[in-house]
Amino acid sequence: MKSIDTRYFQILILSSLLLYGIFSLQFSISVYQILAVIFTSLVIQIAFIYTTKISYHSLLSALITSLSLSILLRADELWVYLLAAFIAITSKFFIHFQYKHIFNPTALALTILSLSGIAWISPAQWGNVTWFAFLVASLGVFMFYRIKTFQTPLAFILVYAGLLTIRTIYLGDSFAILLHQLQGGAIILFIFFMISDPKTMPNHQTARWIFGALVAVIAFSIQFNFYIQSAPILALTFCAPLVLLLDKYFKKHVFTWRK
Repeated sequence: MKSIDTRYFQILILSSLLLYGIFSLQFSISVYQILAVIFTSLVIQIAFIYTTKISYHSLLSALITSLSLSILLRADELWVYLLAAFIAITSKFFIHFQYKHIFNPTALALTILSLSGIAWISPAQWGNVTWFAFLVASLGVFMFYRIKTFQTPLAFILVYAGLLTIRTIYLGDSFAILLHQLQGGAIILFIFFMISDPKTMPNHQTARWIFGALVAVIAFSIQFNFYIQSAPILALTFCAPLVLLLDKYFKKHVFTWRK
């Protein structure tokens, strides 16, 4: 029996969350902006499919990227969303090494546009019920279809939560604050749809533990030195080039999606 591509389930989860956010939570993004991001992402991906002869299944990844951008990216102008889609999709083809793109497309676009000041990253607070449902759905898909790549996201959450706990105890804060810091919708998207991306994480299991822990330390430093709530996304982008170094010293085959 052939295994089902995990990207179908990711698309289902992200689409459901986005629709719920639009109609129930009044996400501050219009339907036109969402359609613009999705359309632009898919058109650019199709163009590269024709020029590079890659599989049409790569459209699934482009759709995941566009949905993630629609959930997290916020801007006043439509052209910013088009630019985000352009940066995200083209980065996979122009910034790569040995059949592996270096940056997570969504994280790179969010980092560039948020640091430039023309857009910002939504904290994506959905309430406890929605947050828990999204957590269960994402964890379920991950456990059944990506369990072999658990090292990086697990290392990140263990180190990141550990550092937050130490800070909470040191400052004498309530543990309710700690729980709130770990309950943002953006952190779930980051753990299950960005840092867990097998196309951009290190190839070797040991290297994945190291990379996840390093991203957590950098994210914690950014968040509490510069007070940036989207620190994990920035940290992932800043640390991404180190994957090349880890792959060099920890040898293993490059991940490819099954057709």
